Amino acid sequence: MLSPGEQPRSQPLSTRQLVWSFLVLLILAAVWFVQRRNIEEYRRYFMIDNPSVTFAFTDLSEEWSEKTLRERFPGVPVSCHPYQGPLPVDRACALDVRSHNGVPTLFIAFFFSKGYLDHVSVNVPSWHHSRAYKNLVGTQGPADDSQFLPYAGVRLHGWRLADGAGLFLNRDSPFNPLSWNAIYWQSASACAKAGCFKSEAPRNPF
Repeated sequence: MLSPGEQPRSQPLSTRQLVWSFLVLLILAAVWFVQRRNIEEYRRYFMIDNPSVTFAFTDLSEEWSEKTLRERFPGVPVSCHPYQGPLPVDRACALDVRSHNGVPTLFIAFFFSKGYLDHVSVNVPSWHHSRAYKNLVGTQGPADDSQFLPYAGVRLHGWRLADGAGLFLNRDSPFNPLSWNAIYWQSASACAKAGCFKSEAPRNPF
């Protein structure tokens, strides 16, 4: 039996081990910095028990306003703010939800132009792509068009809605597990301007 003075001591880390530890910490810090918004969305998805919502995409209308959201989704927190991104809109509202029409959902973004609904994005966790697609096919039928080649790095399935609006879903699951799928509704007016279905495959509305 070893005496107290003879207890084995842990070996100090070698220079190589220190370098590798530093590199791992550096990579983790870089991932957090680049993906911090995505990480926060998934943290909220797993840690907060948000409500579920239901609405058909055919119910969406350019007549919807911010007031409409609060009336149609009582009890669901609605956060609205000025929008300064690439879309031709001036306001955006976010709903943190658990699911939409039974499909797991991180959040739903509603975009308004001059007070009227112009775009909607239902954002689905990366691993639920097939569930989102099956739900759309079940409610809308087979996609009217699908992009064979990517546009801006994304291929889309597209559905033409009866009122002239367009509905889209990324055809491929995101490579980044911290990213998400988007079911994307574009109003009839927006589609008339952008030409959602000018060719055999829908144009990328993003």
